[in-house]
Amino acid sequence: MAKVSPVARLARQGRGNVPNPRQTRPPPRRTVQPLFSAGERHCISQRVPLGTATAAHQVEGDNTNSDWWAFELKPGTPCKEPSGKAIEHYQRYPRDIALLAGLGFNTYRFSVEWARIEPTEGAFDQVQLDHYQRMVELCRKSKLTPMVTLNHFTLPKWLADRGGWLSPSTPGLFERFTRRVVEALGDKVDWYCTLNEPGMVAFGGYGGGFPFRPDSRASRAGRRRPRHSWRRTSSPARPSRNCDPRPRSA
Repeated sequence: MAKVSPVARLARQGRGNVPNPRQTRPPPRRTVQPLFSAGERHCISQRVPLGTATAAHQVEGDNTNSDWWAFELKPGTPCKEPSGKAIEHYQRYPRDIALLAGLGFNTYRFSVEWARIEPTEGAFDQVQLDHYQRMVELCRKSKLTPMVTLNHFTLPKWLADRGGWLSPSTPGLFERFTRRVVEALGDKVDWYCTLNEPGMVAFGGYGGGFPFRPDSRASRAGRRRPRHSWRRTSSPARPSRNCDPRPRSA
């Protein structure tokens, strides 16, 4: 007598539709071929900056002296939620940098927070400068090229209260801030990114194109004078080259 499989027996007993086990097997897993060979990846890593970028206000947390912190908390803010502690990169940067190195990156672009370094006009906090110096040193130790952004959207609140980038004195204050940062970080930084997306600030914030700090959509002055946002791009390059001619500005 021929043997009847358990699946066929269940089907004969009328216990519903029993699927064919061959049809329920998952499809064979496809093997993903690497885009580059090991030798090519090594060559690219030596010649091309491969990495990621962060903004201090968006990742560090508790950036209480910045204009964006106040902007997030004001009544009627367009921000969906305040930055708060963010991902606590200020304290967790050693772990985060280790993750970047483990992913095979060779570059890390991060910003120094002006509102931390100069919380009140003319008062530079050496503790904060030392903090960013340790970040640069850890990048070097982890075989990551540090690329430092000098301004990633935020301003110290005391400067924003004076008009921010609409004030004619702001480019000079930014140059002074840049000089202090470059002197503190020394020759361990290869690249400086002067400004992150200045068009976002000029046309979105001051020009009123979309809700963006300082949210000047109803301000004629904001639409009339965004040119100060462009003047600032040239002056910080001078102190960075005077303090250390090797770093390059992006």
